[in-house]
Amino acid sequence: MARTTKNSSGARNSKSSTRIRKSLTKTSNLYITQKAGFGEIFFGIIMPKLKRLQFKVELGKRSGDFFIFPPGVTRLNGKKRLDFFDSYRGCVEFLKKDNKYSRIMKLLMACMDTYDERKLSKDLPELSLRQLQIETVKNDPSLKM
Repeated sequence: MARTTKNSSGARNSKSSTRIRKSLTKTSNLYITQKAGFGEIFFGIIMPKLKRLQFKVELGKRSGDFFIFPPGVTRLNGKKRLDFFDSYRGCVEFLKKDNKYSRIMKLLMACMDTYDERKLSKDLPELSLRQLQIETVKNDPSLKM
């Protein structure tokens, strides 16, 4: 049985974990939908930037499980939810605390703002994660990485 997650309305949804799992391997062609949001933007735009900074992602045994490891941290030398993370929100909290990741956090927040603007205008069905990043950077060139 596939592991399910709760969406924003509290209903269980296994599709979101499947989309996030796919986005760990192939991101540029992934399209965001009205129901998507923070998780897909994190894995599609921010995670590739973190991978360039030597962050690692491991998939867990179950369908929606993953672990994000900052540079130099492994399961053996770190504590879950303190040194490495099993949720993108936990990783974001870690990134907020460290100033060397401030540009990545600024990009994430700007992408969320662009996403929210597009969502209000109902233009999401044709917006890919790559297009979202390009549009965000076009609005603020200092975010280019």
